[in-house]
Amino acid sequence: MTARPPLLPVTEAIARIAAAVPAMPAETVAIADLNGRSLAAPITARTSHPPADVSAMDGYAARADDLASLPARLRMIGESAAGHPFPGRIGPGECVRIFTGAHCPAGTEMIILQEDTKAEGEDITVYETPARGRFIRNAGNDFAKGDTLIEAGSKITARNVALIGSAGYGSAEVRKRPLVAILSTGDELVEPGIVPKDNQIVSSNGIFLENLVRVLGGETLSSRIVRDDPAALEDALDEASAADLIVTSGGASVGKHDGIANRMQTSRDLDFWRIAMRPGKPLLFGTIGDGESRTPLLGLPGNPVSTGVCGIIFVAAALNAMLGHDPLPQYRHAVLDGDLPENDGRQDFLRARVYQNDSGQLHADAFPKQDSGMLAVFAHADALIMRPVRAPAAARGSIVPVLPIPAGI
Repeated sequence: MTARPPLLPVTEAIARIAAAVPAMPAETVAIADLNGRSLAAPITARTSHPPADVSAMDGYAARADDLASLPARLRMIGESAAGHPFPGRIGPGECVRIFTGAHCPAGTEMIILQEDTKAEGEDITVYETPARGRFIRNAGNDFAKGDTLIEAGSKITARNVALIGSAGYGSAEVRKRPLVAILSTGDELVEPGIVPKDNQIVSSNGIFLENLVRVLGGETLSSRIVRDDPAALEDALDEASAADLIVTSGGASVGKHDGIANRMQTSRDLDFWRIAMRPGKPLLFGTIGDGESRTPLLGLPGNPVSTGVCGIIFVAAALNAMLGHDPLPQYRHAVLDGDLPENDGRQDFLRARVYQNDSGQLHADAFPKQDSGMLAVFAHADALIMRPVRAPAAARGSIVPVLPIPAGI
């Protein structure tokens, strides 16, 4: 009997997935629709911000030489408001009434605060002055024309959208959203909303994966239940091959009814199967199709927590790589609130609650039950405590790596 290959380490599995999935092409998207998209090209400022010296306060624009001794009297010669700049220059003994955001007239060296003056018609008496240059926002002090403001590969936020607009853009180049086909395999599955019979369960994995893909920046091409029949599976895979990525749940283990594993093992399509991880050991990855038009397939285990944890790590890795992001999990560190035993030869991901104490230190508390079928525990977790292979026992108060579960997942 041929010995099975050793279980693949998690980081190597991520690297092989990231190297195999296609990079998504760029498309131009209007600024109103950029939030949440992945930037395909850097944003370089087309203009400076602010475009000219502007006032940071309401008051009077003046020259420093006219305020050498106080109180000083100035003559107001006009007004500068946002969108309506004063067209001339300030001369000796003159000032211009100015409002926040307005362009500073030529010759302005400081802004005198309104509350430090007394106005009698056009005669302005100044009782207190700021330092030279005070309350003036110089042209380009936020960013200058030609500055790179956002790097390619960044995920765009609402704040980024405001910056992109200020930089002179009405649209930007972003990665197309990956199209993902989701197949949930098993004769026992019924759609959510249908009351299952004694021999059935609700297909919770499919609806989880649909939402996971959406949060991660992809779109669902299709999502369906596939019965445990080789012909039905081939039909479903043929239909799903139009996607950029196929994600399956169930059928990845060693039983005779595990259709995905059986199908992938008997073809040249399999890249790897079985990883050194808990939960999620039966994870597999490969491609389907002919010639150059091959579609990557990520096969997740069927237990709901295994699907969930593998989705957070490996589906995220695939989509992040396709969108130009780092595919590796971004761990934080937390103080452990309870003892953990030593770990074995598989990297472990424990469902946990995390919180910050009064001093801002992150704490993590693992749930006492970690069975891969306990969806309720997974649904109430904030993070996954990562236990490396052969990690020694960890006592309360130890520092451990944690993977926060992103909002919306």
